[in-house]
Amino acid sequence: CLAAKASQAVSFLPSPSKYALADACGYAWSPHAPRWPKLPDSQFAGWGKALSAAAACLVVWGAAPLEAIAAANGCNVGDLARCAQRIAELLERDGATWRWAECPLRFDPKTGEALMGFGRQAPDLVQIAGGELVVRDYKSGRNQARDLDVRTDPQLRAYGLFAARALGFDAVRVEIAHVTDDAIV
Repeated sequence: CLAAKASQAVSFLPSPSKYALADACGYAWSPHAPRWPKLPDSQFAGWGKALSAAAACLVVWGAAPLEAIAAANGCNVGDLARCAQRIAELLERDGATWRWAECPLRFDPKTGEALMGFGRQAPDLVQIAGGELVVRDYKSGRNQARDLDVRTDPQLRAYGLFAARALGFDAVRVEIAHVTDDAIV
């Protein structure tokens, strides 16, 4: 099948995480590049997964099965509900004309071509609002994510570049949205 061959060829393209690892280690990407070390999940990993799942459901359906998401990730449903409400309010304010939750992105370094819809790694949201391309990654605010700087983080910068190339934009705004029980910063 042609689609299966295309998907297989794309799977060999580097992910934003591979570009970030190559940047951190100071070597050029190759298909044989090592992987980030596997770290054990912390209590914050379950919370981050729950927050991301709730955000994706809000983008796609306008609602999220918060009890099920909280139970599957070992989170407090009340905390998740408060954070989901903040995300819903932000999405409403955005006024986007087009959105894609958990938008997988890949980039071919040989051709400079970016692809959407292939791969495992994805920012939480890619949207067009007011004619502007926006890439947003939600962070739970319960870990050290506040130290991330969009201007210097290679993975977040890669998300922005890949989305801009895939959608034909010359500029992109990349955001980190720190979600807490009472605010999004």
